[in-house]
Amino acid sequence: MVCEPGEQATCPQDCGGDCAHDVCEAGDPLVVGCDPCVDTVCAADPYCCNTLWDGICVTEATMMCNAACCGNGDCSGETCDACPQDCGACVCGNGICDGEDCDSCPQDCGACPTGPTCPHSACFVGLPLNTTDCHDPCIEEVCAQTPSCCEGSPPMWDAACSAQAQVLCGGDPCVEAVCNQDSTCCTAGWTMGCVNIAMAQCGTQCNCVHSVCQVGPALTVGCNPCVDAVCLADPACCNGSWDDICRGEVAVFCGIDCG
Repeated sequence: MVCEPGEQATCPQDCGGDCAHDVCEAGDPLVVGCDPCVDTVCAADPYCCNTLWDGICVTEATMMCNAACCGNGDCSGETCDACPQDCGACVCGNGICDGEDCDSCPQDCGACPTGPTCPHSACFVGLPLNTTDCHDPCIEEVCAQTPSCCEGSPPMWDAACSAQAQVLCGGDPCVEAVCNQDSTCCTAGWTMGCVNIAMAQCGTQCNCVHSVCQVGPALTVGCNPCVDAVCLADPACCNGSWDDICRGEVAVFCGIDCG
């Protein structure tokens, strides 16, 4: 990257500024206000300014700010998928999950988690719930045994982590508690009465400002058991905003299909 004459005010990614490092370099979190591109990226992905400016943040800078990260000859934070001209072509089978995913290269990235089977959370009226289809994600226990399941943003929770959770913890304890009190909640339908039991038995208020299947403001721990699970694995969903990543994690950590 070259700082051309006249770019000092309009192109901080070339000319530097008050940021700890360039937006095209992975590293420590950057500070809102140090660069207009940082402001744009962190408004969409607070993780980049709260925790770590990782490869995802570099990619977001490229996409959102037209930062000249890809094509500068330096593979710093980019992936082989996003920028093969800097990082080289992706190679499936080399033991490194770089630019691939569980669909395109399970031998490097691990198998994808099983599809969602729980029709909704305990806070919504609908189909009956049961502990066969609604599993406890058991995040703390799994990540204590396998820390990689909770590393990264979003966390690297794959099929092996999901399988480990089912072995360690089994069915959703909230659903189990409700159905122990009223078995019809697991056979006939999850009525408002079942929701009320969940509020009393599961330590949840069922008062989120929006559904876990909708993007919007950050949700609050305690407003829905699914929110608790997602935010335990990915705190940005309760600290920044409930974005498309959080919505996708509803399927991973709650087993709920948002369609």
